[in-house]
Amino acid sequence: MNVDPRGFWEEKILRWEADRYGEGSPGAGWLERLARRASRSLRARQAAAREILAGQVEGRRVVELGCGSGLLAEALIEAGAASYLGLDIARNAVEGARERTQSSPHAGRIRFEVADVSARPRLDADLVFSLGLFDWLTLPQIEGVFAASGDSEYLHAIAEKRVSLSQYVHRAYVFLSYGHRTGGYVPQYYSAAAIAVRAAPHNPRPVHVFRSPSISFGALVTTLPLPR
Repeated sequence: MNVDPRGFWEEKILRWEADRYGEGSPGAGWLERLARRASRSLRARQAAAREILAGQVEGRRVVELGCGSGLLAEALIEAGAASYLGLDIARNAVEGARERTQSSPHAGRIRFEVADVSARPRLDADLVFSLGLFDWLTLPQIEGVFAASGDSEYLHAIAEKRVSLSQYVHRAYVFLSYGHRTGGYVPQYYSAAAIAVRAAPHNPRPVHVFRSPSISFGALVTTLPLPR
């Protein structure tokens, strides 16, 4: 691996969020503009996760791993969560999240911390979720997350390993955009079964997998009930 993960994400995360979920970052090149047009699946993934979580957070302490600027924090508090804690390795993302939510009427129940979530010894939560974090962890690190989560409910979005044109296009984009510079630090593609196997020694809850054409090769691996 040719990069420091913290430095990589401090350079990338806020621009990436703007390009994928917002108006787009100023001065984005043609490759990023093309990627933004192809990012409907990420927005659909976020919407699906929000729908599933919103129906299950009431009265629960919620922790988001790899929270970025905490785009779902206020929505989950409004849905009834007792508290929200967002953890991210990128200091500028956490600072941005704090600034964005400081005037929220729910600010007293929202916190953000800078943390390497793959090394956190214990997560004090009723529900733990992430949107894409596992794509950037090794399988032993993912099992470490489940060990830290204990028997908490969870929802984790992954780029599921599949034979599909959209995944080949994604791999090509990653290589052209930054993968040729970062060595082994690129998204991984795991099967839902591989994630469930890492969870099983630490959490006995039944596992469900949500897939949809709208989220392309993405999948949500969760112990929460799925929408009918």
